[in-house]
Amino acid sequence: MLTIVLPMALEKPGLLNLGQSKRVCGKEFPYLVIGVGKESAQRALGKWASDYSNIYDSDVGNNSILLLGFCGGLDPSLRSGDMVVSTYYRLDPKLPEGRLINQLEPNQNMFLKAVNVVAKKNMRWIAAPSITTNDIVEKRTEKSKLRVTSNTATVNMEDFWVADFARQRGIPFLSVRVVIDEADQEVSRDALDLALPHISRWKVLQLVLSRPNELIRLRKLLFRLVLAKRKLGIFAGAFLASAEWS
Repeated sequence: MLTIVLPMALEKPGLLNLGQSKRVCGKEFPYLVIGVGKESAQRALGKWASDYSNIYDSDVGNNSILLLGFCGGLDPSLRSGDMVVSTYYRLDPKLPEGRLINQLEPNQNMFLKAVNVVAKKNMRWIAAPSITTNDIVEKRTEKSKLRVTSNTATVNMEDFWVADFARQRGIPFLSVRVVIDEADQEVSRDALDLALPHISRWKVLQLVLSRPNELIRLRKLLFRLVLAKRKLGIFAGAFLASAEWS
Protein backbone atom coordinates (compact mmCIF):
# COMPACT_ATOMS: atom_id res chain seq x y z
CA MET A 1 0.00 0.00 0.00
CA LEU A 2 1.29 3.43 -0.95
CA THR A 3 0.34 6.23 1.44
CA ILE A 4 0.51 9.90 0.45
CA VAL A 5 1.56 12.38 3.13
CA LEU A 6 1.20 16.17 2.97
CA PRO A 7 2.57 18.70 5.47
CA MET A 8 -0.47 20.99 5.08
CA ALA A 9 -4.01 20.57 3.82
CA LEU A 10 -3.22 23.65 1.72
CA GLU A 11 -0.83 21.46 -0.30
CA LYS A 12 -3.48 18.89 -1.12
CA PRO A 13 -3.79 18.42 -4.92
CA GLY A 14 -7.25 18.63 -6.43
CA LEU A 15 -7.51 14.89 -6.93
CA LEU A 16 -7.35 14.43 -3.13
CA ASN A 17 -10.05 16.94 -2.22
CA LEU A 18 -12.69 14.39 -1.24
CA GLY A 19 -12.52 11.69 1.41
CA GLN A 20 -9.46 10.22 3.11
CA SER A 21 -8.15 8.29 0.11
CA LYS A 22 -8.03 8.35 -3.68
CA ARG A 23 -8.91 5.51 -6.03
CA VAL A 24 -6.80 5.38 -9.20
CA CYS A 25 -6.95 2.52 -11.71
CA GLY A 26 -8.92 0.41 -9.23
CA LYS A 27 -6.47 0.89 -6.34
CA GLU A 28 -7.04 2.84 -3.13
CA PHE A 29 -4.37 5.30 -1.94
CA PRO A 30 -4.85 6.71 1.58
CA TYR A 31 -3.41 10.11 2.42
CA LEU A 32 -2.42 11.85 5.63
CA VAL A 33 -1.85 15.51 6.58
CA ILE A 34 1.11 15.42 8.98
CA GLY A 35 1.52 19.11 9.86
CA VAL A 36 4.52 21.43 9.57
CA GLY A 37 7.89 20.66 11.15
CA LYS A 38 9.51 17.84 13.10
CA GLU A 39 7.23 17.54 16.14
CA SER A 40 3.96 17.62 14.21
CA ALA A 41 5.21 15.22 11.55
CA GLN A 42 6.58 12.70 14.06
CA ARG A 43 3.38 12.85 16.14
CA ALA A 44 1.10 12.33 13.12
CA LEU A 45 3.25 9.56 11.66
CA GLY A 46 3.50 7.78 15.00
CA LYS A 47 -0.29 7.73 15.34
CA TRP A 48 -0.67 6.63 11.74
CA ALA A 49 1.81 3.77 12.24
CA SER A 50 -0.14 2.64 15.28
CA ASP A 51 -3.52 2.85 13.54
CA TYR A 52 -2.28 0.91 10.48
CA SER A 53 0.14 -1.44 12.24
CA ASN A 54 -1.85 -4.49 11.13
CA ILE A 55 -1.32 -3.52 7.49
CA TYR A 56 2.27 -2.30 7.61
CA ASP A 57 3.64 -4.95 9.93
CA SER A 58 2.12 -7.79 7.91
CA ASP A 59 3.59 -6.90 4.50
CA VAL A 60 6.38 -4.33 4.81
CA GLY A 61 7.81 -5.14 1.39
CA ASN A 62 4.74 -3.83 -0.43
CA ASN A 63 4.38 -0.55 1.48
CA SER A 64 5.69 2.90 0.59
CA ILE A 65 5.27 6.58 1.44
CA LEU A 66 5.06 9.47 -1.03
CA LEU A 67 5.35 13.01 0.36
CA LEU A 68 3.86 15.80 -1.76
CA GLY A 69 4.25 19.46 -0.88
CA PHE A 70 5.77 22.89 -1.45
CA CYS A 71 9.34 24.05 -0.90
CA GLY A 72 11.52 27.13 -0.97
CA GLY A 73 14.08 27.57 -3.70
CA LEU A 74 17.77 28.00 -2.84
CA ASP A 75 19.17 27.38 -6.31
CA PRO A 76 18.90 30.67 -8.30
CA SER A 77 18.02 28.72 -11.46
CA LEU A 78 14.77 27.41 -9.95
CA ARG A 79 11.47 29.12 -10.73
CA SER A 80 8.11 29.06 -8.99
CA GLY A 81 6.24 25.99 -10.18
CA ASP A 82 9.34 23.87 -10.83
CA MET A 83 9.06 20.26 -9.71
CA VAL A 84 11.77 18.97 -7.36
CA VAL A 85 12.59 15.28 -7.00
CA SER A 86 15.17 15.22 -4.21
CA THR A 87 18.28 13.08 -4.51
CA TYR A 88 19.13 13.43 -0.80
CA TYR A 89 17.29 14.62 2.30
CA ARG A 90 19.76 16.53 4.45
CA LEU A 91 19.26 17.81 7.98
CA ASP A 92 20.38 21.34 8.80
CA PRO A 93 23.70 20.81 10.65
CA LYS A 94 22.92 23.77 12.90
CA LEU A 95 20.05 21.88 14.55
CA PRO A 96 20.97 20.54 18.01
CA GLU A 97 19.92 16.98 17.23
CA GLY A 98 23.24 15.21 17.89
CA ARG A 99 22.39 12.65 15.21
CA LEU A 100 24.86 10.20 13.67
CA ILE A 101 22.76 10.18 10.49
CA ASN A 102 22.04 13.57 8.92
CA GLN A 103 21.48 12.59 5.28
CA LEU A 104 19.07 10.06 3.80
CA GLU A 105 18.25 8.90 0.28
CA PRO A 106 14.97 8.26 -1.54
CA ASN A 107 13.94 4.80 -2.65
CA GLN A 108 15.55 4.40 -6.07
CA ASN A 109 12.59 2.65 -7.73
CA MET A 110 10.21 5.40 -6.64
CA PHE A 111 12.75 8.05 -7.62
CA LEU A 112 13.11 6.67 -11.16
CA LYS A 113 9.33 6.42 -11.58
CA ALA A 114 8.94 10.04 -10.48
CA VAL A 115 11.64 11.23 -12.87
CA ASN A 116 9.95 9.32 -15.68
CA VAL A 117 6.61 10.99 -14.89
CA VAL A 118 7.91 14.59 -14.81
CA ALA A 119 9.89 13.99 -17.99
CA LYS A 120 6.90 12.52 -19.85
CA LYS A 121 4.68 15.37 -18.67
CA ASN A 122 7.22 17.91 -20.00
CA MET A 123 7.39 19.66 -16.63
CA ARG A 124 10.24 21.93 -15.56
CA TRP A 125 11.99 19.84 -12.94
CA ILE A 126 15.24 19.22 -11.13
CA ALA A 127 16.77 16.28 -9.29
CA ALA A 128 18.86 17.76 -6.47
CA PRO A 129 19.44 17.55 -2.71
CA SER A 130 17.09 19.29 -0.27
CA ILE A 131 17.67 20.46 3.29
CA THR A 132 15.28 20.22 6.22
CA THR A 133 15.31 23.08 8.74
CA ASN A 134 13.19 23.85 11.80
CA ASP A 135 11.94 27.23 10.62
CA ILE A 136 10.94 29.19 7.52
CA VAL A 137 13.91 30.68 5.68
CA GLU A 138 12.62 34.17 4.96
CA LYS A 139 15.43 36.42 3.74
CA ARG A 140 17.37 36.31 0.47
CA THR A 141 20.64 36.47 2.40
CA GLU A 142 19.59 33.53 4.58
CA LYS A 143 18.72 31.48 1.50
CA SER A 144 22.01 32.29 -0.17
CA LYS A 145 24.01 31.37 2.91
CA LEU A 146 22.09 28.13 3.41
CA ARG A 147 22.69 27.08 -0.20
CA VAL A 148 26.44 27.61 0.16
CA THR A 149 26.78 25.86 3.52
CA SER A 150 24.51 22.91 2.67
CA ASN A 151 25.05 22.53 -1.09
CA THR A 152 21.33 21.96 -1.59
CA ALA A 153 18.76 23.30 -4.07
CA THR A 154 15.61 23.58 -1.94
CA VAL A 155 14.52 23.91 1.68
CA ASN A 156 11.62 22.40 3.62
CA MET A 157 10.72 21.46 7.19
CA GLU A 158 9.65 17.80 6.95
CA ASP A 159 11.49 15.66 4.36
CA PHE A 160 14.31 14.41 6.58
CA TRP A 161 11.95 13.49 9.44
CA VAL A 162 9.56 11.54 7.20
CA ALA A 163 12.50 9.85 5.47
CA ASP A 164 13.94 8.90 8.87
CA PHE A 165 10.58 7.52 10.00
CA ALA A 166 10.43 5.39 6.85
CA ARG A 167 14.06 4.26 7.22
CA GLN A 168 13.48 2.99 10.75
CA ARG A 169 10.58 0.86 9.53
CA GLY A 170 12.06 -0.31 6.24
CA ILE A 171 9.41 1.54 4.21
CA PRO A 172 10.38 2.97 0.78
CA PHE A 173 10.06 6.76 0.72
CA LEU A 174 10.09 9.57 -1.83
CA SER A 175 9.44 13.31 -1.58
CA VAL A 176 8.29 15.37 -4.58
CA ARG A 177 7.76 19.08 -4.09
CA VAL A 178 6.99 22.23 -6.05
CA VAL A 179 8.95 25.46 -5.63
CA ILE A 180 6.83 28.29 -4.20
CA ASP A 181 9.34 31.03 -3.47
CA GLU A 182 12.44 31.51 -5.59
CA ALA A 183 15.92 32.13 -4.19
CA ASP A 184 15.65 35.91 -4.62
CA GLN A 185 12.10 36.14 -3.25
CA GLU A 186 11.65 36.91 0.44
CA VAL A 187 8.98 35.04 2.36
CA SER A 188 6.30 36.98 4.23
CA ARG A 189 4.98 35.14 7.29
CA ASP A 190 1.91 37.38 7.29
CA ALA A 191 1.13 36.52 3.67
CA LEU A 192 1.59 32.82 4.48
CA ASP A 193 -0.81 33.16 7.42
CA LEU A 194 -3.38 34.87 5.20
CA ALA A 195 -3.20 32.00 2.70
CA LEU A 196 -4.15 29.39 5.31
CA PRO A 197 -7.76 28.18 4.96
CA HIS A 198 -8.60 28.53 8.68
CA ILE A 199 -7.56 32.20 8.97
CA SER A 200 -10.33 34.40 10.38
CA ARG A 201 -11.81 37.28 8.39
CA TRP A 202 -11.01 39.62 11.28
CA LYS A 203 -7.30 38.79 11.12
CA VAL A 204 -7.32 39.27 7.37
CA LEU A 205 -8.88 42.70 7.82
CA GLN A 206 -6.40 43.64 10.54
CA LEU A 207 -3.38 42.69 8.46
CA VAL A 208 -4.68 44.35 5.31
CA LEU A 209 -5.43 47.61 7.13
CA SER A 210 -2.17 47.70 9.07
CA ARG A 211 0.05 46.38 6.28
CA PRO A 212 -1.56 46.99 2.87
CA ASN A 213 1.55 45.71 1.07
CA GLU A 214 0.73 42.26 2.43
CA LEU A 215 -2.37 42.20 0.23
CA ILE A 216 -0.17 42.50 -2.85
CA ARG A 217 2.14 39.77 -1.56
CA LEU A 218 -0.86 37.59 -0.78
CA ARG A 219 -2.22 37.91 -4.29
CA LYS A 220 1.13 36.88 -5.77
CA LEU A 221 1.44 34.03 -3.27
CA LEU A 222 -2.05 32.72 -4.04
CA PHE A 223 -1.22 32.66 -7.73
CA ARG A 224 1.90 30.59 -7.01
CA LEU A 225 -0.07 28.26 -4.70
CA VAL A 226 -2.70 27.58 -7.37
CA LEU A 227 0.03 26.79 -9.90
CA ALA A 228 1.87 24.54 -7.43
CA LYS A 229 -1.27 22.58 -6.50
CA ARG A 230 -2.04 22.08 -10.17
CA LYS A 231 1.47 20.73 -10.78
CA LEU A 232 1.21 18.38 -7.78
CA GLY A 233 -2.15 17.14 -9.04
CA ILE A 234 -0.80 16.39 -12.51
CA PHE A 235 2.20 14.60 -11.06
CA ALA A 236 0.26 12.61 -8.46
CA GLY A 237 -2.36 11.43 -10.96
CA ALA A 238 0.29 10.23 -13.44
CA PHE A 239 2.55 8.72 -10.75
CA LEU A 240 -0.23 6.71 -9.14
CA ALA A 241 -1.65 5.56 -12.46
CA SER A 242 1.70 4.53 -13.95
CA ALA A 243 3.07 2.54 -11.04
CA GLU A 244 2.26 -1.01 -9.96
CA TRP A 245 1.25 -0.41 -6.35
CA SER A 246 -0.12 -3.07 -4.04
